[in-house]
Amino acid sequence: MAKSLRIKQRALLLGKRLRLDADQLSEQESDELMTKTQGRTFGGEFVVPKIEALAAKGLNNREIAKALGIGERTLYDWIRDDPQVSHTIKKYRGLADIEVENSLYKSALGFKIEETKIERVWNRDIRDYETVVTEIQERHIAPNTAAQIFYLKNRMANRYKDKVETEITLGAGIEQLAFAVKRRGE
Repeated sequence: MAKSLRIKQRALLLGKRLRLDADQLSEQESDELMTKTQGRTFGGEFVVPKIEALAAKGLNNREIAKALGIGERTLYDWIRDDPQVSHTIKKYRGLADIEVENSLYKSALGFKIEETKIERVWNRDIRDYETVVTEIQERHIAPNTAAQIFYLKNRMANRYKDKVETEITLGAGIEQLAFAVKRRGE
């Protein structure tokens, strides 16, 4: 029975259409098949969509585990044992990192925003207040120097680091200098 279940799972995973009658699979086999093809479950719910949302917010593994109501060790076991969970965390946490990086870059360069001014105005026809757009204005946000510094220090560290290292090389004259210092100390 387990061998036939594995064959059916592989067929589903390979995208082949496989017709299964309700009486062909037991309830346990059906649950196992769903878990294998749609992801890990916890408390009767699929957790991969929840992990996607949490990782996309940039949460670390400890925070994801806490939000799911599981131990951190359990999450690490899932990551180790289930490639779907591992891939999901890497993919969606990477998306959060890219979003932050793009925001930092945008802030470093400056950008334009559109401000809309909305006011409540009395309308005599309907004898009630209504909201009306009174002004649309484009505003330029100046570049953020702290974001520029952070970006340059991290992306071009060889040119923009705080600590400048200077290397001094001395030639053959160092032996004469050492001898002169030694004679003075006699």
